[in-house]
Amino acid sequence: ASLESCTLYVYKDGLQHQIHGCVGNYEIVAEAGQTPKVNWEFMGLYEVPTDVTLPTNATPDTTIPKVCKNLTVSLDSYGAVIRKLMIKSNNTIAERADLNAATGIAGFQIVERNPEGSITLETVLLATKNWYTKWAAATAQALSFLLSNSAGNIVTITASQCQTRTKEYQDLDGILGDEITFQLAKSSTTANDEISIALT
Repeated sequence: ASLESCTLYVYKDGLQHQIHGCVGNYEIVAEAGQTPKVNWEFMGLYEVPTDVTLPTNATPDTTIPKVCKNLTVSLDSYGAVIRKLMIKSNNTIAERADLNAATGIAGFQIVERNPEGSITLETVLLATKNWYTKWAAATAQALSFLLSNSAGNIVTITASQCQTRTKEYQDLDGILGDEITFQLAKSSTTANDEISIALT
């Protein structure tokens, strides 16, 4: 009930589009040797575009994005040889139809969340790490991802209640690997703590 929305300002050759009451989904993709990315998809209310001079006070950010290498990443406190990590919010967005609204739409609302993720890593012996027993017992596992550089460019992602959904073998360029998909669960029925993303 306390989820927030945002307003997007889009400038296109002197035209400004404002999109109010935006809610949506994100997908985090971190792959070894690549710059991590967050893909966004929003829905919001239509506003008639206006002629606006392009902002002149904005300057390119001089902070260099960090490449996914030499990170601190673990699942269930195990620092495997990890090729890729993906997390997505999987929000269900409802359109709030309204006869009284100018466009027939009062807004958009997140009505359900089903966050999930996957991790691709090299296969190891069961004596080293037994992912099968974690799956069979539906054991909650902690995920930790630290993308660090200097203050102002640090991203910390944590999730304490990852429950394995599937584990499938993968061919990682001739190396045997696993792709483990997991559900991000809440710590309680009233919490909104499936995932924490801290920017410092």
